[in-house]
Amino acid sequence: MKYFSKISFIILFIFLYSGKVYSDGKIVYINLETVLQESNYGKKIIEQLNIVNLNNLDSLKKIESNLSSQEDEIKKKQKIISKDEYSKELNKLKLNIKKYRDQKNSMVSEFNKLKQDQLDIFFNKINPYVQKYMDNNSISILLDSKKIYIGRSENDVTKDIIDLINNKLK
Repeated sequence: MKYFSKISFIILFIFLYSGKVYSDGKIVYINLETVLQESNYGKKIIEQLNIVNLNNLDSLKKIESNLSSQEDEIKKKQKIISKDEYSKELNKLKLNIKKYRDQKNSMVSEFNKLKQDQLDIFFNKINPYVQKYMDNNSISILLDSKKIYIGRSENDVTKDIIDLINNKLK
């Protein structure tokens, strides 16, 4: 019983005096999406991706228009041509539609891969500057603002990082 009371007193003492923990490291957050959209280097990447995407969309619209006109022609000929010829042309149209879908899926996957590659290049290129900024400002942890529920606005370093990137990457 004597040991039990001593152990209880020690445990109680530890819990009562283990209040706040103070950290030497500074924790800040950044909105990476804003950095990408508002930095000059990020704007160039977004512009290039938009051009590729618009070219892909134009190409797909032309193919869709062609397929639509083929379908209209087949509908017009339906009563004039034989059933065999109609089914042949219909099968040809279905084959063209399948090719179109395959091409569309291929374009989408290629665009997504290009987008991911460009974003990786962007973040790899800005990473040394962000790391140096962290070292110069004694920052131990930099978090993405999407993962933070709430934080003080003075802990947001997004504008500072954008300015830094705009000065270093031209």
